Amino acid sequence: MFEGVINNNRLTKMEANRISESSQDNWVFFDGGCAMCSGSVRFVKKHLASPVFRFEALDSNFTREFLDAHPFPGTVPDAILVYSNGSWSEGPEALFVIVRKMRWYFRWLGVFRFTPRFMQTGLYRFIARNRIRWFGKSNISCAHE
Repeated sequence: MFEGVINNNRLTKMEANRISESSQDNWVFFDGGCAMCSGSVRFVKKHLASPVFRFEALDSNFTREFLDAHPFPGTVPDAILVYSNGSWSEGPEALFVIVRKMRWYFRWLGVFRFTPRFMQTGLYRFIARNRIRWFGKSNISCAHE
């Protein structure tokens, strides 16, 4: 069902099965070329209350196939995207979905959810726009788990 040609490479049966089974999973798609994003993924993996998320770089073959199977309503962002419980989150909302799954001593960060949306979005976009300049590039192509 999900087999297709991507960059002249046919998806393996295992990858196709992984995509079809993944609709029940919680996924975090991130910019694998961003050092800040890759470092944040390592931090989140270390501090999750339980391993509820799987991680994948936005530019991977798996992500492209996943987006074909589970379309994102709108333009796919270039920083972070979360698929959880069958729905998509991006930007600050995606960060709050992740924070809710972290260990108790990080959950206090959820209080920022009650700040005005324009402030959340403005700060998020400012950081996202400057992340490569401030933190540099990373060469992680994918980090699925």
